[in-house]
Amino acid sequence: MGKGLRHAFTVVALVVALMSGVLSVFREFLLFQFPTRFQEAPLFWACLRVAFGISLIYLWYEERQKRLLAEKALEPTLSPKDQLVQLSRSILDFFYERSKGVPPFPPSTLPQLGKDFSVVWAEMEKTQRQVELVRVYEQETLEIYQYKYESSVARGIASLKSLGLDTRELDETVRDLRGESDSGDIRVTLPPSEYIRQIGKQLGTFADQIKEP
Repeated sequence: MGKGLRHAFTVVALVVALMSGVLSVFREFLLFQFPTRFQEAPLFWACLRVAFGISLIYLWYEERQKRLLAEKALEPTLSPKDQLVQLSRSILDFFYERSKGVPPFPPSTLPQLGKDFSVVWAEMEKTQRQVELVRVYEQETLEIYQYKYESSVARGIASLKSLGLDTRELDETVRDLRGESDSGDIRVTLPPSEYIRQIGKQLGTFADQIKEP
């Protein structure tokens, strides 16, 4: 049986099952409770459309799960060391690619006294725009990191701890990135991109410490 024909058969079977099962009970309930509001024929076709939609969603979900399982089966099994090396390289590559588009940092010098007010105001506005561009860049960098790497980093740290390695410094860097540092020391707050670079380097350092059998 071809794939398309098998899909069609699956959809028809699900529609028949729904229409003769739960949707049949639902139709009877509505017709019995609200006889003046619902007519049998329109209600039947409405339920048929619902059954068809549910069947398509189920078919899509089933095919997606099969594809994910097949992809997972094809993935090579990496050792904890190789996983950390791969994660470290990926994070550092991400950092360096993002660094290519970093906006210019605003000058740290104050406007010179004696300048025309309009010139000073223009310089201040330019500085403010540069500050905003840098802020947006750092925020976007953080959001991309969180989406792509945060969960993998958490799993990597858990793996390191299971191997008996001291991850306190890496834990502190992760907390700093989240703005959750509980250190009582006076610390210089770095931009998110720099914490991301540190995380990538620290993971690589830990990978070098893992001894494989």
